[in-house]
Amino acid sequence: MVTRKNRRSGNRAEIRKWNPSFFGLLFKESVSIFFPSIYPPKITGGVMRRSVIIGLLLLVMVQGAFAGGILTNTNQSVQFTRMLARNASTDIDAVYFNPAGITQLADGFHFALHNQTISQGRIVTSTFSYLNREKYEGDTFVPVFPNLYAVYKKEKMAFALGFGPIAGGGSAEFKNGLPDLEMPLSLIPLSIRAAGIPTSAYSVDLAFEGVSIIYGIQFSTAYALSEKVSVSVGARYNIASNTYEGSLKNVMVNPNAPALGLGGTLIPATNFFTAIGDPVTAMGLSDQEVDAKQSGNGITPIIGLNIKPSRCLNIGLKYEMATKMEIENETQKDLIAMPQFEDGRKMRKDLPAILAAGVSYRVSDPLLISVGGNLYFDKDANWEGREKLVDSNLWEMQIGAQYAVSENIKVSAGFQHTANGVSDMYQTGLDYFVGANAIGAGARIGLGGALALELGGLYTMYQPHEVDRVYPGVPDPNYQVTFDKTAWLLSVGLEYAIRK
Repeated sequence: MVTRKNRRSGNRAEIRKWNPSFFGLLFKESVSIFFPSIYPPKITGGVMRRSVIIGLLLLVMVQGAFAGGILTNTNQSVQFTRMLARNASTDIDAVYFNPAGITQLADGFHFALHNQTISQGRIVTSTFSYLNREKYEGDTFVPVFPNLYAVYKKEKMAFALGFGPIAGGGSAEFKNGLPDLEMPLSLIPLSIRAAGIPTSAYSVDLAFEGVSIIYGIQFSTAYALSEKVSVSVGARYNIASNTYEGSLKNVMVNPNAPALGLGGTLIPATNFFTAIGDPVTAMGLSDQEVDAKQSGNGITPIIGLNIKPSRCLNIGLKYEMATKMEIENETQKDLIAMPQFEDGRKMRKDLPAILAAGVSYRVSDPLLISVGGNLYFDKDANWEGREKLVDSNLWEMQIGAQYAVSENIKVSAGFQHTANGVSDMYQTGLDYFVGANAIGAGARIGLGGALALELGGLYTMYQPHEVDRVYPGVPDPNYQVTFDKTAWLLSVGLEYAIRK
């Protein structure tokens, strides 16, 4: 529990005539700011008249891809974590990164099992002066982030199967809630003072945890039109599964109203609002929980092209078409006065189309240099209107190098820059995106015969993003919110080939 004396404590001892409808209106206005599924928001003059938050059910779904676009995970192999530029791959991870490139594998069967252990932190700092704290932190830890690949290649034909977490993949836990959720509660003392009752503090126990993941099962086939050109077609079946748990408990205020028997100590807000004849607000501030699940699916068509002009040069192209994803709520518990997960409600959360391109060049027998880039067509996706807050389609660029120290040992390193294309209005504590630079390194170790060990590590340096906000109708309406993240991962994998 956190408590802080509000700097705007009133000094008036008189009690105005109580108007319960005032608090009902206050509650409605506060709800509309952060939960517009109940009361629609209004935006005027570019100022945040009402927050553009769309509601918990949309904001936390599949948030926080570890490497890639707003939703999409591109950290789909150990080779990616240690080299980053993989869009021209002709190794087994080409199943995901360059599906037409699998024709460059040796004839026979190829298998890979990779895993990543990921840690990510989220830090949201708000200067909204009515809150009890400035910094809110959430943690995500993913011990198992698996990828499985299998390829059968014979002469000009190759068939591939892939599996992995295409989006999401972790549990985001905010033990102290988020400013977006706490701000309406922080204004309760102000509203009580407006009615003539000195009130200087509030406290609340607010927590939220969301687990979001989309698994993808991919099948593709590739054909070598010639020694230099290969094409591929395929599809990925995506399965979304999200669970949310949260609680709003122990909302307390300290009204100083001797006429009501209140002496300025913290008491349950429900007791106060019941005493002054406002049962609607009392109900809205009672202890309550959220327990909801979401599920859905969609299919991603994928086409690819691989061009190998010479022994040293390889070019890979891949286009993933937009994926229509419709998810449905299955709700056991929800907030009383401001429900967010209407049971049975269906909504869209598409995966955007992606254009990926890469070039690799073998400078010498031991040294390979690769570059690549991805373009995510976020503005064309359907996110229940939230895509309108994306200023420009997100893009990223990679460069990497691999050097064969010996016949059995290859070391590599890489760099990736991810641009931030969302508007300031897009950013919320529950769902935000910031630009980043990532560095990775690792090695491939031959274990004898056709067995190899892959090792990698990746560290992401995010670029904190500060936005100015205005909360009309309060004495101190201007504040800033800073969004930041931290992330690292370690990866390990085994690969095996049965060559013919």
